[in-house]
Amino acid sequence: MDSQIGIDITEAIDSIIDTNIREYEDYMRLKIGQLLTFMIKEKADIAVFPENSIPPSALPVLIGHRDRIATFAGFGYIRPEDVVHLKQSGVIDAHKFIQRNIAVFVPVSGDPIVVSKKHDAQGEVMDPGEGRTVVDFVDSKDNRIRVGLAICMDHLRQKGDAESDMDLVSALSKSTAEFTGPVPRRPTAVANHAAFGGSIVSAAFMSAIDFVNSRGTDPLPPGAEGILIVEWNGSPTVPKGLQSVRNSLTVRSALLYDDNVASDLGELKGIASLSDMMNEWPKSKFQDPSFTGQVAGALAYAESNSSNPILVDALKNLERRSRRAKGDSADWSLYTRHLRLSEIRSPIDVRYKALDRLRKELLRMVSGGARWDRCLTKLPGLRTGYGLSTQTGS
Repeated sequence: MDSQIGIDITEAIDSIIDTNIREYEDYMRLKIGQLLTFMIKEKADIAVFPENSIPPSALPVLIGHRDRIATFAGFGYIRPEDVVHLKQSGVIDAHKFIQRNIAVFVPVSGDPIVVSKKHDAQGEVMDPGEGRTVVDFVDSKDNRIRVGLAICMDHLRQKGDAESDMDLVSALSKSTAEFTGPVPRRPTAVANHAAFGGSIVSAAFMSAIDFVNSRGTDPLPPGAEGILIVEWNGSPTVPKGLQSVRNSLTVRSALLYDDNVASDLGELKGIASLSDMMNEWPKSKFQDPSFTGQVAGALAYAESNSSNPILVDALKNLERRSRRAKGDSADWSLYTRHLRLSEIRSPIDVRYKALDRLRKELLRMVSGGARWDRCLTKLPGLRTGYGLSTQTGS
């Protein structure tokens, strides 16, 4: 291959990478907007996103929802080209965060607050920042709360540095067990990447019809994009038998994408449509004997077609409850509320499209050389779309 072909291929690949980045940022802005809209509808005060999960160009989306919900979102390693997005959104001295791993807290009023990671993970390359930060926050009930903000390892190393009423952790970790441990003295929300699971709200005296334990919520399973929302009313100050504080898990929702899977369940056209049907189940049906059969059919379909175990777990528990005909129907909505993302492809589909664009351009560039074509057929994901297993999520 002569030097000119090498230059042409390099330029073509650079152009494709730029296109892929723009499309990914557009995709994330649309997705984050729908996530925040769902959480606002469910009356959440603060949304927490995992470490390195939000592109800096999506900061205006967070700011655009700030009058209804505050956010703490992991942006990850900051490059020089990211600074313009931070500056345009009101981040002070944005340039000093270059080569740092950051998360941004967007309060309901005031400038965005940048938290920069101090303690690196094994093998992580970054400039150390200031670490855990504590800020004042006023919730929708006008309660003033001291909130600790930390990125992953900083929570483990610094959680005792400054007092807070609750802690929010933006994480990227294979395990979140060390973040929770015994029941914490203050509630701790850990948002981790869907590939590893483990997102959890750890708090004392948590109640719900399912998916809670003595330490708080059950962690989300690996490989499942989902949303947890907890109503926290404080820690009891009297013995448990006398306490009136009720902290509860109100939402445990799967994130589902539009699909075209065939179905035998009436008008149903796929897993996303299944979630729509579940959202529309009236409370009156929960005590109907025929409802158990309908749930069983939905469960069988989900087990055969869904890759999101949050949805499957919800249907399993709902079927169990319906067979026993027990439980307050209002609580049963914990099983039926899921978020169907509109006009958004799943993360794996986004990756397939990006790889396929690269494959087509490379084949076009070297169409005169069958040897190159044979090489490309051996690259998993490029030729056939197979071989990708990475999952990300919020």
